[in-house]
Amino acid sequence: MEELKNSNETSSSGLSGEYSRLGEEVPFIGPIPPDLKDVPENVARTCLKQREVMYSPVNKNIISYNLYARAEENRDPDKFPPKDEEGKTDKSALKCAIDAEDFWDPERKVLQDYGIKCQFENTVALSESMRNAERKFGIPATIYMLSGISAAGKTTACKNVGFPGMLYKIKPNGDKGNPIGTLATDNSKDYLWMAGGNCNQIHPESSMMMRKVDALWAEYVSQKGGDCSEVRDKTFSDIKDVRDVVQNAQETSRRIYDLDIDVPFIVSAVGVMMRQKGSHEPHPAFDYLKDNYVSMKETRHEKLTKMYPESGVEVSYSLKCYDYTSNPKERQKEVAYYKKDEDGNLVLEIIDEKLYNQAVIDNDDSRVKCKEEADFVGSQCVTREFIDNYCKAYINPEDKGTIKGIKEGLEAYIDDDNPKTITEILNDNAKA
Repeated sequence: MEELKNSNETSSSGLSGEYSRLGEEVPFIGPIPPDLKDVPENVARTCLKQREVMYSPVNKNIISYNLYARAEENRDPDKFPPKDEEGKTDKSALKCAIDAEDFWDPERKVLQDYGIKCQFENTVALSESMRNAERKFGIPATIYMLSGISAAGKTTACKNVGFPGMLYKIKPNGDKGNPIGTLATDNSKDYLWMAGGNCNQIHPESSMMMRKVDALWAEYVSQKGGDCSEVRDKTFSDIKDVRDVVQNAQETSRRIYDLDIDVPFIVSAVGVMMRQKGSHEPHPAFDYLKDNYVSMKETRHEKLTKMYPESGVEVSYSLKCYDYTSNPKERQKEVAYYKKDEDGNLVLEIIDEKLYNQAVIDNDDSRVKCKEEADFVGSQCVTREFIDNYCKAYINPEDKGTIKGIKEGLEAYIDDDNPKTITEILNDNAKA
């Protein structure tokens, strides 16, 4: 793990010659604007092409909003999405339907295919950049995992750690933006949301696109003999998702680096509430967020005590927890990591026993306490007093911009005559 901690971030500006295939079908459009000047040229071309497609009046037919399917019966909200016997969305039937080639309107499929192509090419660009940097440090091909519940700060942690060769969008002011080329469902939503649609459509639609990107990527990794690195950004709250990564690492002879972020439930809940209503970011209902919170801690215990040590895969692991008893300026603290013993076996080194026990569920008592914590948070009414107390307890007092943003964002939920609980707000946003 030290090899990652001590590695320097590789500049993307010196890597432009490495991307001969990226964007090869994209005509160059004028000079590269300032916000893309530090991005490899072919990545910049792809970004410019995205903007052209999204904003050009000529392409209105491509970016026009189309409902789910071509078949009229599938436009009927009483018949679609498919329901199970309890009246809930049948996820298996939905997946089968939307994965079918003839399901979508032709115009919508053009947009999907374009988004899939761009995502895959960005993933290839990121992989090549990372491998170039990793080879300099003697690091083998790696599957980087960003683990943690909704709004835990996974993307921010990724930027702070600085994975070797990581590519980032550049903001107009020159600051580092979000990573480019990560395997994340939300990346698909960027293409779809600008074209129009609602959350009920875009969430499953982006998942369908991600499955196709994954299939293309798996084929590419196979062709490269596994000599590819990648960054997977998702909650990993389901042990099946972790098992899939472990199996893939075994089959492709790659190692795993798991950057795992644990935050109190209230931090996740406030982060989700802060998301703009109607945006493409997921707005999970309270029970979904609560179940993920509990499941994340159970999954963490199984992967650390059983799955990783028994996998035979080289694993680097870092658990960063939100220490809300410490100085507000230093809230993220590494509390556990793997090291090897004399026989080469993985051994979990726990730095802070108390924070580790908060982050991991290993018995019924800790599961009950975890659920009680979430339920207590859900019962809190969003008032000015609540907002002030939250900012004092969880935000660096010197971070005036974040405090201002939280206060402005949460004050929109204040209703002095009929105060709403966090549970009610989360559930209302999930339906919006």
